[in-house]
Amino acid sequence: TLALKIFCFVIWFIGYVFKTWATWLIGMDVFFFRDQILRTPNERLVQSRIYTYFTHPTYSVGYLGVYAYPLWMDSFYGLIGGFLLHCGIFLFVKVAEEPGMNEIYNDSAEA
Repeated sequence: TLALKIFCFVIWFIGYVFKTWATWLIGMDVFFFRDQILRTPNERLVQSRIYTYFTHPTYSVGYLGVYAYPLWMDSFYGLIGGFLLHCGIFLFVKVAEEPGMNEIYNDSAEA
């Protein structure tokens, strides 16, 4: 229906805006893990604005598109797949990204 298509577009657009805004705030170097690969803190570590309300806006709200596409196409299996991908990215964040970020940025704060 048209209402569903509009809803899908709106949640996709919100996700796109949040992901773009969050990436712009932290910079592309952090977005592509340059700080973790080179083991050097980035001076653009952001702890305000959108990051005040969402710890990981690119992974939380930014992933709304993963639900918009299957809803648009009326795909139940796509929704399940999107949910599993969303869970997977948060698992990656907790297991790999956050420990690395804490190590780099907490060590640099103590120095």
